[in-house]
Parts: sequence; structure tokens; C-alpha cells
Amino acid sequence: MRVLSVLASPLVALLVLTTGPVAAAVISGEVLDAEGEPLAGVMVRVEPPQATPGALTVTVFTGADGRYRADLGERNAAGRSVQVSLIGYAARGDAPGSLASGDGPHQVDFTLQPIDNIAAQVPASAWLKQGFPDDKETRHALWICAGCHQLPDAPMQNYARLTQQFDVQGRINAWSAMVKYMRVKTFDLGPEGSVWPGLPYEVKSDPALSGYDLRDEALIASALGRHLPTDYAHLERYDPGAPLGVTPNTVIREYQMPREGFAREVGLSARSPYAWGAEQNFHRLIRLDPATGEVFAEGRVNVK
Repeated sequence: MRVLSVLASPLVALLVLTTGPVAAAVISGEVLDAEGEPLAGVMVRVEPPQATPGALTVTVFTGADGRYRADLGERNAAGRSVQVSLIGYAARGDAPGSLASGDGPHQVDFTLQPIDNIAAQVPASAWLKQGFPDDKETRHALWICAGCHQLPDAPMQNYARLTQQFDVQGRINAWSAMVKYMRVKTFDLGPEGSVWPGLPYEVKSDPALSGYDLRDEALIASALGRHLPTDYAHLERYDPGAPLGVTPNTVIREYQMPREGFAREVGLSARSPYAWGAEQNFHRLIRLDPATGEVFAEGRVNVK
């Protein structure tokens, strides 16, 4: 097994290329279009019934023959759901639900049909293609905001919808207010027991003491107010600009980390079989065992 990438909590995703042996809980099947032809590059997610620490989500992709195979290892398959996703398509109403039985092979097939509105399927970055110019303001907003957010993620989209009633200057003012709020909120993410969350408002809101000064605020507010869409209900076309970087051998395993923590980065070491993360607010290390899903956090063990 070769690990290619690690993403941030609360879900840690390990992108793996594997041709491992068949285990007890294997889910496989094929994905066809409405004419019965195989669909390649379909994302198939096998999700756990509950998002408890260590819970495993396995994502695989169909090949040219429309077939997929998801290996859960020693995990029980009972109660897990199988979801498919391909931009421009939706599963028919008779798509399978959750799996009733546990161990053993499971055959789950899907038929997809084309749809016109893909707004709910595209990644957040798709909305940056709807009018953002490649200029100084845009690059600055990306540089600052994308450090913590997908741009625009769901909370940003919801806030943008609230600004629909405003003119351009009104939207700029609204995003300026949001930057002011984030300036204060950042202090609340300080380590537990630190002085950060308890600092007075006049300190937290001071641009000179923040990661977002007045110049940042002006550039971010201008870029988002002028160019960020306010309507996310309908989208018919999306060009990712690059081919899908996965194959039928690509496996993504996502592990649920403790929800009460705030782990910004998780990494792997050649000297350790574990994935390690640092929880900023609790000032502690998190250890994840990718082989078992066990999560260990400062003397407390959460079993898979």
C-alpha cells in the first residue's frame, strides 16, 4: 500500500493505490447509463452508518467497463450505504440503500441518468469560474481565505445568498463585516487554557494584532463583493480544466477524527505506521492507525 496524500480533519483522507488481497467485506458492482452502457470515472463511496471516531469511508472509481470494487478489510459492511457520483448524472430512484448484512461479498449495481442542473454536484471552486478575474484582488482573497476554507464553501455560499438584495457596494460592505468577524473568531481557535479566547474584544478586533489587516480586509471584501456569485441554485456546465486524476486502482480511505477537536494538519512518517495530527484548541497530538481505524488522543482511546 502506497500513501499519496493526507488531508485535514475532522475527516482524514488517505489516497491509496492498492491491489491488495480480497478481504471478508468487499462491495463491488457496475454502473451503467440509461442505455445500459458502462460509465467510467464514477465515484463510489461506501459510508459508515455513524460518524464515530475511527469510522471508515472508502471511495473508489469505476473503470472503462463501469465496474468498481471497494474493500473494507475486516470492517463489517452492515448498515453502510453506497453512494455514486458523476457530474452531469444522477442515480435512478430505484438506487440501492444501506446494506443489511455484514461480512461477505456484496453486489451493488447502479443505473445513472443525465441531469441538466449540476449545481449540487460541482466542487466549491467551480463557482470561482463564474466571473472571477485573474487580478490582484482575486489572488489576494484566495491567498488569505483558502488557508482555512474551500472557496467558496457552504457557509460562504449561504452568506453570499444573504447579500443578493444589495448593490455592489452593499456586498462589499457585507464582506468587510465578515472579515471583521473572522478577525475576532480567529482568537477563539487558540489552544485550550491559553489567553487567546479570553482576550478583550478591543484586542481581538484590532487589525494591527490580526492576521487580516485593513489592507487584507479591503482587498478580500472588494473581490468577494464584486465577483462572488450570490445564486447557487442552478448550474448547467462545468469544465474542471484537467482530466480526472484517478484510476480504477485509486482508493481513498477517510477516517473520522474526534469532532470536538480542531486538527488543521495530519501527516505520515516513514518511521511510523500511524498518521499524526495536532489539535490546536486542545494542544494535543492525535494518532490514527490506518490499519484498524483506532484513534488515540491524549490518554483516551476511541475504538473503530
